[in-house]
Amino acid sequence: MRNFFFIINIILIGYSINPAILFSSQFSPSIYVNDEVITKYDVNQRRKLLIALGTESKKALNIAKETLINETLQKTLANELGVSVNSEERQQIFSNFASSRGMSNNQLASELKSLGSSSGQLKSYLSASLLMRNLVQRKFGTNLSINDLDINAIRPKSAMKIPPQVLLSEIVIPYAIRGKENTLILAKRLYNEIKNGQDFASTARRFSQSKSAAAGGRIGYIPLAGIPSDIRSTIKKLKKNDITQPIKTPDAVIIFKLNARKTIQKPKNRLFEIVYAVFLEKAKKGDDCKNFNKEELLGPMNMAKVPKKYLTVLSRLEPQNGSVFINSDGMKEYIVLCERRALLEKKQLEALRRQLLEQKLANLAEGMMLDLKRTSLIEVLN
Repeated sequence: MRNFFFIINIILIGYSINPAILFSSQFSPSIYVNDEVITKYDVNQRRKLLIALGTESKKALNIAKETLINETLQKTLANELGVSVNSEERQQIFSNFASSRGMSNNQLASELKSLGSSSGQLKSYLSASLLMRNLVQRKFGTNLSINDLDINAIRPKSAMKIPPQVLLSEIVIPYAIRGKENTLILAKRLYNEIKNGQDFASTARRFSQSKSAAAGGRIGYIPLAGIPSDIRSTIKKLKKNDITQPIKTPDAVIIFKLNARKTIQKPKNRLFEIVYAVFLEKAKKGDDCKNFNKEELLGPMNMAKVPKKYLTVLSRLEPQNGSVFINSDGMKEYIVLCERRALLEKKQLEALRRQLLEQKLANLAEGMMLDLKRTSLIEVLN
């Protein structure tokens, strides 16, 4: 190793370059994360990748630092737990990324190289989310399963908190048709026209090459967390009906429009059957339905058949819980929900399980990252 640095010194002296300056400028620490070092070189490489993926240059540096800090914390925990993303998984996620953009792996790698980045950088960037998912699964194990209790715990006709979703429209213009320079000029023109009142949907139908063009660019609700972080930070700042500046990607330029956002979801076409009991408030028997006579139990019955005067109260209750309410005669009554079961078809049930699992994964991942940062020493030098 000493011989290596001696040779490098000789070469650099011959070119009148101070080796200390060269190495300090490229490989000196930029961020300390506990005992790990993120160098200026690491940050610059990530910055180049983000710009290649369409991040605005002025935002790329801060996003690069943030993502590298997160990934370093993930890797440290992964090493402790023996969790990893294997080469096949890295290659698959890279292939999926290329395929989603209508490119082969070689085309994507070539495009990244021309933009100053590399396929290796992209694989590392994309693998971070998969590594976090693997970490959550290892750490929480069976707690990730969604059982019948989770399904039936959902309250009918009540809003369910979900990870943030955005309703987007897009205009996707590939470089291949007009060349990159002309495509960027066109995208800027379209952006200005839309900002001045031109209809986004009609513009998408005319110019977009995405499958969504026929629907005026509308791509429906998608999880905000599923959007690449560089684009996600831009989408987050949009107000309803705002559009983004043209976003450059390796093979196309994209303009997004935010139509709406949501963090709650009302169950649609979801049926429940329940068992409940109603007493005069002064004659209530507590909340344990096992203590009730069979004659006092109402149901099981479809909630569509429950008297409206009871429906609102029962929709708010959890099984084995009760509440006092005043009936139409001004009398105090005590109503107890004994059981509730969701009546779903197989496809609806599986879709709901996936939704609940994704919500649980997102919540656990967010909590895990916050905990890692809370218990770590992070020092950003510049």
